[in-house]
Amino acid sequence: SLYHKAAIESGAYSYWTAQPMQEAEQQYDDLLASTGCRIFGKLSCLLSLNAKRLLRISWFGLPPRRKPYGCPFAPTVDGVELQRLPWELRDEGRFNTQVPVLLGYNKDEGTLGIDLQPSLPGCKLYEKVSNMTAGDFARLLTGFQFWVDPARLPDVLDVYSVNSTDDYTNWYWVATHFAGDYAFSCPSRRTARALSKFSSSAVFLYYFAHTPRAKPFPFAGVRGRPDTAGASHASELEFVFMMTDPADPLAQHLIGDDEMLLSKTMAGYWINFARASNPNPLGGARDSTYTDLTIDWEPFKGGHEASIRLDLPRLSAMVGRDNRQCDLIDKLGVVSASLARAVPMTPVRIPQPAAVGRSLERETPLLV
Repeated sequence: SLYHKAAIESGAYSYWTAQPMQEAEQQYDDLLASTGCRIFGKLSCLLSLNAKRLLRISWFGLPPRRKPYGCPFAPTVDGVELQRLPWELRDEGRFNTQVPVLLGYNKDEGTLGIDLQPSLPGCKLYEKVSNMTAGDFARLLTGFQFWVDPARLPDVLDVYSVNSTDDYTNWYWVATHFAGDYAFSCPSRRTARALSKFSSSAVFLYYFAHTPRAKPFPFAGVRGRPDTAGASHASELEFVFMMTDPADPLAQHLIGDDEMLLSKTMAGYWINFARASNPNPLGGARDSTYTDLTIDWEPFKGGHEASIRLDLPRLSAMVGRDNRQCDLIDKLGVVSASLARAVPMTPVRIPQPAAVGRSLERETPLLV
């Protein structure tokens, strides 16, 4: 076996983690058009370009096309190295079922990317922050970003509305939680369910909820408003890896004894999982990885969907978190700009390119 344990953080088998061949081919055509290499000597022309220019174009220079799958760095289903979209294989149990898995997501994953493309209409709505309205959220849902069928708005607003949970304090946080649930939280739940169904090894699910005191992760929240980032995408990394050097440009360093303690606790869980396939202290003993915050981290199982909340001032055990939100998102119908018709979240059969010569089932995304 190539590996004996796996940790999957922030976006397990989400729609943006892979793309079919036709998406990659369109991205390549867009790249050629943006560089002027489309007419003669395409490959030699691209090879002659400055690497920094290519990198800049790959993120910001391509046409504002709505990509229903993948992202600029997502692997491609080419029919050779990757023959199916990963979540299809997951749902069929076609993966290494002998490997224990630790996976999870952060409370405010949906704040990622708001500042990445500030000219987009949806980003302008987010920039209103506490002045966002229910109408703004409805505009995001039915266009700009999520493409929800307008007839389903009441279903969404029944679950996602101000004060329907403690985290939904205004429409900005409602919208970012919807985005994070679709792109990160709910794919993690689907993955944990599939792994626990097919695998003979343990599955451990986490929920990181602490908002770091240091500067937010790049591209999280509204520019100049660190209070809009929350426990954003990748913010758990500084705790897992105990990033304590304020001079490190890649580290959103820890501040305060309690953050250091949370970091030591989380690092202990990850270390234990790496060496013994279980994040809990070995044999239940209070070894060097045990801290005053340590609690028992139960495995995720069918019928008992346990997870751990990583937060201050204390950690807590949870069962069935986000079920109402993810039940909605897993069933929700959306309007796909690429298909130009209403489709449900259940797999839709779409022809694969002739080079691969087979059909491809794929989930239809809400989020761009």
